[in-house]
Amino acid sequence: DAMVNAILSESCWGTWDGGAGVPDGGDDEAKSRAALAWRFCEGPTAAAQPGMMTYAALLEERLTMGKKAVIALKSAFTDEGQPGHRARPAYERLTRALQLPDGVAIPNVPDAVGPGRCFILPAFFHLLLHLEEQQREFRIMFRTFGIDTKDVVGEFNLFCRGQHPCFPTVPESLKRFCVDLSRDAGTWSRDADGTHLTLAGGEVFHGDAACAAAVRSRLFGSAPCFSHALRDYYPWWSRCGESDDSGKLLYVDALTGDSAHAIFFDDNIERDRAHIVDARGPAFESLPFADTCGVHLVKAEPLLAIEDPLYFV
Repeated sequence: DAMVNAILSESCWGTWDGGAGVPDGGDDEAKSRAALAWRFCEGPTAAAQPGMMTYAALLEERLTMGKKAVIALKSAFTDEGQPGHRARPAYERLTRALQLPDGVAIPNVPDAVGPGRCFILPAFFHLLLHLEEQQREFRIMFRTFGIDTKDVVGEFNLFCRGQHPCFPTVPESLKRFCVDLSRDAGTWSRDADGTHLTLAGGEVFHGDAACAAAVRSRLFGSAPCFSHALRDYYPWWSRCGESDDSGKLLYVDALTGDSAHAIFFDDNIERDRAHIVDARGPAFESLPFADTCGVHLVKAEPLLAIEDPLYFV
């Protein structure tokens, strides 16, 4: 499937010496031909390999191909005749790991997922069970640039109610995490004038201070919301060239004995930079990745999370 191929294109490492005939600014068709010179060496592995680059990095960073062309090539990475075909056994293994048990079906998952396949990875649900068993005080915030919030929340609520076919027995206390999108949702917007947040019900907040206070109040106020969903604003990130300080906002408080420790998991956080998450400190300043990596920003590795149900624990 396209998703599994894309994951492998980001975790298979190789070499490439086809750059001499590809001028900067060349068209994507010429760059696609040049990309065929990439040679698979190691992987799949989440660990960077010295002197090598992933196929995805070649397309996105070295050849700087257009997004549509990148998606098409990554989605076919292990197909016959493609540079990653030697990784086809890993593709088959990951595909099997995503299969649901025989006779199990999750209702109302997106058509793109396909029948009999996982949508939300079990590793996420095992994390919630672990946190609850450890009696940790925590909140959940779903964040996406896309339009899949309703589908994600649908399966998540099944889990919290003990109605998920793969997790039929969960603590009754998890019901407090069920999401009501008519109340527990909102939308970010960003422009040259700053940051804006619209919450379900019509409340609108402008500026980092007001937006941060609104999020904090929803999660930790007198009537706390234990789970919340916010849609992020892709047009601003795209307009800013997908810069590290224009993506999904994360307001970070100074860590003290009684402060909330914000942790953002995202598979598009890069190994060496924040990329998709714009972490802001107490004064709403952009925080350097060296300070947030592994503390507030954690790169989720689908390659590992698909096969290891305890990946997040």
